[in-house]
Amino acid sequence: MKKYLAFVLILLFVIAIFVGCSKKEDELDEDELQNAELMTSALTQMISNIGVYDDFVGEGAKFRGPPGPWKGPQSFTTPDGNTADWYFWKLAFTDSIGEDTLLFLLMQTPDIWGEDSLATLVFNVDVWFTRLVNVNFYFHFSLDIDTVTMADISGMWKWYYEGTWLEYTFTDMSIDSGDYSGTIEVNTSTNINLSAYFDFDVDGSGEGWGKWQGIKFVDYTFYAMPADPYRGYFTLASEGWNVEHEFPKQ
Repeated sequence: MKKYLAFVLILLFVIAIFVGCSKKEDELDEDELQNAELMTSALTQMISNIGVYDDFVGEGAKFRGPPGPWKGPQSFTTPDGNTADWYFWKLAFTDSIGEDTLLFLLMQTPDIWGEDSLATLVFNVDVWFTRLVNVNFYFHFSLDIDTVTMADISGMWKWYYEGTWLEYTFTDMSIDSGDYSGTIEVNTSTNINLSAYFDFDVDGSGEGWGKWQGIKFVDYTFYAMPADPYRGYFTLASEGWNVEHEFPKQ
């Protein structure tokens, strides 16, 4: 079940961004606090659970066979135009739009389900969710592990719906206990125009910012771990950067 928690976390982040940050320009000052709090909540959950990502890659990758409902490999072209052989799983469903099929695509490197079945390490996994009839939606997840240190992972999530998208990338996030280093970057489509950046040191201290329409509206400060009882605080442009809003208690 741990690996599914990673998908839950990114969906929480998507909800936080799209619910909290879709607004008119004259509403920006009113919503700054809510936007900052939503982003803080989602980010805190992701950071505190970064270890679940090692379920996908490394020596203990949980994608090891048997494939279960998966079939293939078979040639598919993903929404970004890449044609390759993928393991796949199709799930028929009906929603308010009509009947459709959800297509799950999976690629592991090396292919421990096929020609590289004797391999003991998965250093990359690529996953797509997309619809086959109403091709206006997709979800893309890619993850790599540092094969030298076996302690750092990098990857990305992208959620797309009818031209609206959110992309979350993380670089050199440590999965070692007691090491909180790494960077996180958030970007969105122009109709949302939100971006963010976070940088963490080994001890968990760090800083970050959030921008809307290219204008910075929040600054983040993170304390060294262990955080007791607060992880850090943020300040807002609308308050002249003078009020420290502490994160929720850990």
